[in-house]
Amino acid sequence: MDPSTYRDPQLPLPDQWVIDHLLAREDGRDITPKSSPSTRHDSTDSGYASENPDPHHSSYLHEENHFPNSDLIKREEPTHTRSRRGETIHTDDHEPQSVGLSKTHHDSDVNTIFQMSALNDPESTIFVPTVFTTWDVHDLEAHLPRFVFDHVLTPYVLFAQKLARRPADVVFVTHLILYFTTCVPSAIILFCNFTWLHAVLHLVYQCWLIPTYTSMMHQHGHDRAILNSSMDWLDARFPYALDPLMGHTWNTHYFQHLKHQLVESNGPDDICSTIWYERDNSQHLAQYIARFTFLTWFGLAQDFFKKAQYGNAILALWSELSALVFVAEMTWLHWRAALFVLVLPMVFTRFMLTIETWGQRAFVDGKAPNSDFRNSVTLIDVQCNRHRFNAGYQTAHLLNPSRHWRDHPLTFLNNTRRYEQERALVFRNIDFTRLAYRLVRKDYEYLAKCMIPIGQQTSLSMDERMELLKSRTSAFSKSDIKEKWGKTV
Repeated sequence: MDPSTYRDPQLPLPDQWVIDHLLAREDGRDITPKSSPSTRHDSTDSGYASENPDPHHSSYLHEENHFPNSDLIKREEPTHTRSRRGETIHTDDHEPQSVGLSKTHHDSDVNTIFQMSALNDPESTIFVPTVFTTWDVHDLEAHLPRFVFDHVLTPYVLFAQKLARRPADVVFVTHLILYFTTCVPSAIILFCNFTWLHAVLHLVYQCWLIPTYTSMMHQHGHDRAILNSSMDWLDARFPYALDPLMGHTWNTHYFQHLKHQLVESNGPDDICSTIWYERDNSQHLAQYIARFTFLTWFGLAQDFFKKAQYGNAILALWSELSALVFVAEMTWLHWRAALFVLVLPMVFTRFMLTIETWGQRAFVDGKAPNSDFRNSVTLIDVQCNRHRFNAGYQTAHLLNPSRHWRDHPLTFLNNTRRYEQERALVFRNIDFTRLAYRLVRKDYEYLAKCMIPIGQQTSLSMDERMELLKSRTSAFSKSDIKEKWGKTV
């Protein structure tokens, strides 16, 4: 497979539009989304409306359809939000930044952005909520028996929309039901009647669910909830039941990510910073894994104490230690069940998070390390954007952490010119784990093929792309730290 040309047959619709948009900017093609039913890919699995956004194409897209607009949750007013670094990001503008583009391409941009905005707008006639990560609603309508679609799926979606914090996020309700009807009973059975076959199957199943659960809890942290306010009692409590099963300790993701990582942004005071390491060095990655796995919880509390954030320090330390005590007690009660239900999922989760963090923070421009555009990457045309709620749009998330996950592709399209001017890095056909793997193998040729050149990068040869990527993986020296951050180490 050539990563520079391969197109995922199950490419999420927003990613498809983003890729078409980027490639068209290079050659000036018209990339207006097609409205003919013949252009629809039956295998598309995006969690969005069908590729044909014509409101007369499918019955479930009508105003009087199966999924009417919900009056229970008000739509957020279009607005612009200011990131913590002062960049103004217009999240709902329909007018793209199209300086230097032809009129044809400008019009295509406008149409693409308009249609993507409509897909995300609960008041639009073509809005459809995300119900599953694996199947799109239009695929289900095409393949399910009509009776099942009308009398099982449709009532469920209407019910779940009343529970979800946002009308688009039916998928979170779906996953909570999945976890409480499969993971929790399976764990209880293992503690009551352990068998090795069941234990192995349970562990495999948990490891398959953990990435999606982690991304769901990431959204839970930023939105402060994923369920409707009437369900706050459940919203506040379900993590205490599910976190240990998914390899997480209680509340530590909230303190580490929201209260620390987003504030320090991979700087020298970030306990998870990669700037001290050569990101293409396997020995440095091993050191990073060891530090992340065993010392992060202590370093997090220590950092809060240094900043006189004593409440955060105590709560972060208590959350970590109390969860570890719980795991220890369950291990004493039934060590074999605890090994597969609690211990090994924790090992898997921490290893996964370490590798992904390394990949997310692999490329840092030494000339502007404080820029969110230049110390992160954007991944499109990749499975994690479907199954992990657009986790590949890392730069968009850093610019506005409170932005809803379905708005990341729209924001990228709306600000492509800014990404070009800031020399941001965009990749396709690679996720953060594989990116980290290719880096430590020093496989820059493969990474250069995955890179989608934007702006001035389009004039670079393959060798020049490789050199650009290499230049952003070097470790920072103490003098670099003092010069760029004004800190003495």
